[in-house]
Amino acid sequence: MIKKYSSKEERINVLPTSGLFVWYLVNKTETGGEYRLKYGKINVIKDKAPKYTEFRFNKKTMARPPLKDVEQIKSFTYHLKEVQNYIKKFKYPVADIRKSKGAQNRWVVYWYPLELVMLDRTSALEITVSKNGSYSARRTFFINVNRNLAR
Repeated sequence: MIKKYSSKEERINVLPTSGLFVWYLVNKTETGGEYRLKYGKINVIKDKAPKYTEFRFNKKTMARPPLKDVEQIKSFTYHLKEVQNYIKKFKYPVADIRKSKGAQNRWVVYWYPLELVMLDRTSALEITVSKNGSYSARRTFFINVNRNLAR
């Protein structure tokens, strides 16, 4: 049944899920330092095709402060030792970046593994980072880290 969701060029994997008829499909590629993760949810009874979301960034790029945009924030936080320690045992790391409320030039970045989100055991490493590169890190649980998968 999975073959209809993949092709020779694109290998789709099924992630573990807590539902019997709702599947999560994922395709990961890494070329030239670019990490690309395409993932989506499908109800195998109702849906004919999954609705995919794509996450990508260049792992080789090491951003230095001042941080100006989302790509730099992803790169800077990904290379922090706290993030590396958290995601090294997982296959599909993803980041969700949100503007910090009430603070200019501050962002909150949630690094989390898709494997846990699919099993409804959501946990993430929450990094609060400022434009100048100062940051704090803490583990957080049961937060809706990815609004795209919640649909």
